[in-house]
Amino acid sequence: MVGEIIIVVVRTLFRLIRDYDTRAWPTVQGVVETSEVSGSTAEVSYAYSINEESHWGVHRRDFCFHDSAAEYAKRFVPKWSLMIRYCEKDPHKSFVSESDQVNPPAWAMRYRD
Repeated sequence: MVGEIIIVVVRTLFRLIRDYDTRAWPTVQGVVETSEVSGSTAEVSYAYSINEESHWGVHRRDFCFHDSAAEYAKRFVPKWSLMIRYCEKDPHKSFVSESDQVNPPAWAMRYRD
């Protein structure tokens, strides 16, 4: 359990650093493709377009507990929009920052697929 907590802390630190490093990247509206949980990791796949070119990415966030990951994943409703940060020089590089998101209303999370 201690080893798992250390992994979560390290991955969270890297995610926070990446969030800081990408703060100047432009944003584009994307769409949630899937939202699922694997163990105590929430995984959200998404799609977005830059200059009519399609791109995809995966947003992962680690938690100490499965229930926390499941609650987080529930916030990303398939077919709902989300903001994506992308690298202008290489639009395939993207990042999902929690601070850029607007949560869907409670009814949307309740009636997800």
